[in-house]
Amino acid sequence: MSKGVGFRPQLLPPQGRQLQRSRRPLLTCLTVCGCIAVLVFVLFGLTAYNIYNNRFKRNQHHYHAGDMVSMLQASTDLSATFCDAYEVQPLNRTDFYLLPSRAEVDPVFRKNRSFSINMRPGRGPMYLYQVHHLLIDTSVSLRACRELRDPVSALEEVPAEFLIITGHDHFEEWKKHFNNKHVLHRVSIPKNASCDNARSSLPHFNFTVKHSSDYHFLLVQHRHKTHHRFILPGDINLSGNISSTRYNLSSAISVCNASQRSCRFPISWGSKKDVVACVLGNGDSEDTSVSFVTDCVERMAFWVPVFGALPVLIVCLTSLGCSYVLVINRSVESRYRRLPNSGSNSHASYGAISQDEPALPSAAASTAVMSDEEDGCASIQDE
Repeated sequence: MSKGVGFRPQLLPPQGRQLQRSRRPLLTCLTVCGCIAVLVFVLFGLTAYNIYNNRFKRNQHHYHAGDMVSMLQASTDLSATFCDAYEVQPLNRTDFYLLPSRAEVDPVFRKNRSFSINMRPGRGPMYLYQVHHLLIDTSVSLRACRELRDPVSALEEVPAEFLIITGHDHFEEWKKHFNNKHVLHRVSIPKNASCDNARSSLPHFNFTVKHSSDYHFLLVQHRHKTHHRFILPGDINLSGNISSTRYNLSSAISVCNASQRSCRFPISWGSKKDVVACVLGNGDSEDTSVSFVTDCVERMAFWVPVFGALPVLIVCLTSLGCSYVLVINRSVESRYRRLPNSGSNSHASYGAISQDEPALPSAAASTAVMSDEEDGCASIQDE
C-alpha cells in the first residue's frame, strides 16, 4: 500500500500585494521629504523675518540735548555679523562718530548741565518727567520744593514725590500698571517743604551712575479727594544738576556732522566697531528732545548662505538619505525574488508548485487505486 501524498492546492504568489509593498517605501520617502522641506523653510523663513523686523528695520531714536549714546550698547540694530554698513540720518543737531572698537568713557572729562520740572498740582497730569541718557560715573543731584503762599496753604497741598526709573521698558511698565518694583529710588515731598527754606532742609537725593542707561526723572502728584476747589495748591519744582562724563572720541575713524543729510559707515565682518551719537540739541529752544534715524544695511554674504542655501542643503541631504534607504529596500526585495526554483518544494514562494513537477492525482483516482490493491490482496488469500 503506497502512502498518500495528500491535498496541496496550487497557490499563486499575490502579485498585486507585492506591487503595493514595493511602492510603499517610495511614497513614505516622498512624504517624509516633503514634510521636512516644509518645516525647514517655514522655520528659517520665520527666523529671518523676526530678526530683520525686530532688530534691523529703520529705527528712530529719541534723546535729549547733551546726551552721548553708544549705538553698540544702547541699540540692537548695529551688528558686525548682520550689517555690511550702518546708515545714520541726523534729523536734528546730532554728530556721529565711527570708532574702531567699543566706546569707552573718559573719566577725566566732565560737563555740567541742569534741568527742572514744574508741576501745577490739581490741574495737570498725574506725573511729569524728563529722560536723560547717562554714562558711567556721572553724578546727579536732585532737589524738590513747593512754592507756598503762606503757612496755612500748606494744609491744602497735594501729596507728591519724585521717582527715578532706569530703562525704557521699565518706564513703560510703570506707566501701564504704576508698579513700583522697577523704581530705582523714590523721595516724598513734605507739604511744608517751601522753596524759601534752606536748601539743606529740602528733600533731595544724590547718586552716581553705575550702569549707562536711560534715566527717567519723574515728578508725581497724588490728588486728594477732599481738596477744596477754591484753594489752589502751590507749584511743585524738581531741579537737577548733572555732572556727566563722555566717551573718548580721539580715535574716531570717520565723522558725520549734523549738517549732512545722511551718512553710511562701513562695518567689516567680525569687527567691534561702534558708532557714537553726540546730541547737540536745538540751540536756545526749551524743547531739548532730539531724534535721529538709524538703519542696518544687510550683509547679503551672510543672509543668503544662512537663510537661503542652508535650508536647501538640509532638504537635499534629507532627500539623499531617503533615496539611499529606498535603494537598500529595492536590493533586498530583488534578492528574495531571485531565489532558485530547483531543489525541495519548500523553496517555492507562497507554496506554489513548480511547473516541472507532475500533477497530483485526484481524489477519485486515489480511491480506485486503493480498491484495486485491496482486491489483489483478497485474491492472494483465496489462493
